[in-house]
Amino acid sequence: MNVTVPEDFQPLLDGGVDPSQEVRVRLAAHFYSIGEISVGRAAELAGLTRFEFERWLRDHHIDMPWSVEDLRNELDWVKNV
Repeated sequence: MNVTVPEDFQPLLDGGVDPSQEVRVRLAAHFYSIGEISVGRAAELAGLTRFEFERWLRDHHIDMPWSVEDLRNELDWVKNV
């Protein structure tokens, strides 16, 4: 996906980040924050690992709502560690 961002919006972007990548991350964060996709799916859309995406959410002060599916996945993961 290629995104052209007008120059006057450039200061709003994270410094040094490709605008197309940032739009993907922000789109993923939006869909995740409204409960449309899981954190894993959002990370995939963002092109980040789950931990990188969760760090991005924290760094941008975006709440991380937990769905029942998220909790089940987390419990399954812990059982397999």
